Amino acid sequence: MIFEWCTDGSEGAGRAEELGVKRLELCAALEIGGVTPAESLVKTVKEEFRGEVFVMIRPRGGDFVYSTREIELMKEDIRMCANHGAEGVVFGALQLNGSLNLSTSTTLLQLAHSLNLKVTFHRAIDFTKDPVASFRDVQSLGFDYVLSSGGANTAKEGAETLRRMAEQKNDGCQIIAGSGVDPSQVNLFREMGLSVHCTARLLARQTGKNMGAVYSLNEEKIIGMVKAINHA
Repeated sequence: MIFEWCTDGSEGAGRAEELGVKRLELCAALEIGGVTPAESLVKTVKEEFRGEVFVMIRPRGGDFVYSTREIELMKEDIRMCANHGAEGVVFGALQLNGSLNLSTSTTLLQLAHSLNLKVTFHRAIDFTKDPVASFRDVQSLGFDYVLSSGGANTAKEGAETLRRMAEQKNDGCQIIAGSGVDPSQVNLFREMGLSVHCTARLLARQTGKNMGAVYSLNEEKIIGMVKAINHA
């Protein structure tokens, strides 16, 4: 069972590693679901964190319907991640009607795999009409992981859909339950054969004037997650 910690890099990846985190998803702008972080941040986090680093590949907030120009930017960001030694990348692409964009997903997946990067199809799958059917399609494309809340606001609320997805899973693709996951839910997802993903941060200060907030590492939650994961 994998515990993937989602961070924007400001909370101390080195300290999280000391507390037992072995894998992280690196993003920027978590308040809008995460976008691609700066190259300097990818480089720095890879230098201070010895576990696996999966980097978000998302050129903007909003939906997951990308223009040709945006897809080219995503390709460049995938190459950047490989150049800095990331272990994986995280992305997802949809059509305007909410169905999977199989062509774009395949193109990006093949590029990432050619660079020896593992790939997670992210929560774009939760915006499709049928996450279970979409999971079967994503799995057939060859994605290594799928991050999902089962189409609900939180993974706990979407647990039944996640269970149905897990019933369709083959050995080549792992499902990671994400959104609102806390230590008390680890056994629920473990019993389904799923891994878990969550943020662990505390509000440090609010800047005001719509400039966002600054966060610090929630060590208590990290410790709780690691303990729950290790307590089989």
